[in-house]
Amino acid sequence: GVPGVGLGLSIVRQLLEGMGTELSLDMEPESPGEKQESQGSRFSFVLELSLVHEEDVGQSFMESHATHVEGAGRRILVTDDLAMNRDELADLLGGYGFDVVTAPDGEAAWEKLQAGPFDLLLTDQMMPRMDGWQLLA
Repeated sequence: GVPGVGLGLSIVRQLLEGMGTELSLDMEPESPGEKQESQGSRFSFVLELSLVHEEDVGQSFMESHATHVEGAGRRILVTDDLAMNRDELADLLGGYGFDVVTAPDGEAAWEKLQAGPFDLLLTDQMMPRMDGWQLLA
C-alpha cells in the first residue's frame, strides 16, 4: 500500500454528511483457523442527485463558491515528507494565486524560514530529521 496521512476517510465522511449521505464499510470476514491474506475493505456510499440543464451548471457553481480567495502576494511554506502531499497542496494553493514553497522535512523548512518571510506555514507532524512539532517550537 501507499502510506497516507490518515485524514482521507475523515474528510470523505464529512463531505458525504454535508450531502446528506454516509460512508459504508464492507469488510471480508476472515475464516476461523485459516491463514489468508486480507481481502481488504470496500467503502461505498449512495448519493441521490438531481438532474440539471447544462446552462444552469455554471451559475450554480459560481453561487456555491461565495467566498473568494486571493493568494496573490502571500507566501506559504508547505512541509511534508511525502512528495505527493506537498505537490497536491502546492497545486491547490497555487491555483488561488499563492506563492507556494515546499520543504521535505523540518530542517529544510527551517532553512527556508530563515531565508525570508512567509505568511503561513503548513507542516506535517511526523517527518524524519525534524518533525513538525520541533519545527514549530
